[in-house]
Amino acid sequence: MEALEIIQKEEGLEGVTLNKSHISPPKEDDVIVQMKACPINVADLAILSGHYGLALSFPKALGNEGAGTVVAKGALVKSLEIGDQVIMIKGLGSWATYLKKKEEAFIKVPNFFPESLACFTRSALMTAFRLLQDFQKENSLKTVIQNASNGAVGLSVIALAKAKGIKTINIIRNPSQKEELIQRGADYVLLEDAIFQNKFDLGEIPNADLALDAIGGPYADLFAEKLTQNGVIVSYGSLSKKPIEIKSRALIYKNITLKGFWVTKWLESLSKDEASKSFSELFSTLKDSSFEIPIDRAYPLKDFKEALAHAKRGSRKGKIIFNP
Repeated sequence: MEALEIIQKEEGLEGVTLNKSHISPPKEDDVIVQMKACPINVADLAILSGHYGLALSFPKALGNEGAGTVVAKGALVKSLEIGDQVIMIKGLGSWATYLKKKEEAFIKVPNFFPESLACFTRSALMTAFRLLQDFQKENSLKTVIQNASNGAVGLSVIALAKAKGIKTINIIRNPSQKEELIQRGADYVLLEDAIFQNKFDLGEIPNADLALDAIGGPYADLFAEKLTQNGVIVSYGSLSKKPIEIKSRALIYKNITLKGFWVTKWLESLSKDEASKSFSELFSTLKDSSFEIPIDRAYPLKDFKEALAHAKRGSRKGKIIFNP
């Protein structure tokens, strides 16, 4: 079977190329998937620039998530059947027409979950799900505050929190996005400039039990002012590329905890059964939801240079994906 894949042979975008490869028939525990939708995420751009959290040697297979259909499998594969819609949950290499990996690298997606949303499950949706699930006792989590609220993780937090009955305080930079977030179920939407100028003297905004930080810099200190006693701040991104700032008095007198979360490492720690259980819980939470992550444009693999340039631009109306 012939396949096209995007790989990086050397540092920088100039090292990225479209490669033709041959995929041999599956071994006993192998699965071959025809990839259908594969996002370009912040993590992918970090891999390209050499700033990812894992040391990767060249040539690098690119693409850290995606959705597709099983087209072949080995005799020992039990959890998947030919024709199943799946997502890749471990490893890299999703930016390809066909992908062969071990059975444990894929999870079956239920029929009610559209491909256009399934392709974001490993990174955005599962990150949001674990952030709401793992850092405060679920019955004590009443309100969460977050920045980058219009991003894929931020939108996922709003949808999942709404399904769980948790209120969200959402900080954005662009005022034109406020109405959309309210329509999506956001309880409070605040503008970043107003927040940093006036702190939280902005009406009846409740305190939060959990703060989600995708940006870094001064946000942790800002969040600490709005957290309840024993509140938790979770850093899951560093879009500003600035160190986290927080005054010691918040940690001491309010007993605030600062933690980090990286969904890639979390997934690596799971067995196949544990991963299946967690993804099943996520799918069930959104079963009756009309939630979607906006897509600005889909590109074929051959237009990868244009797609990567588009993904790096700040002025987008949604995610950039490949339709291999």
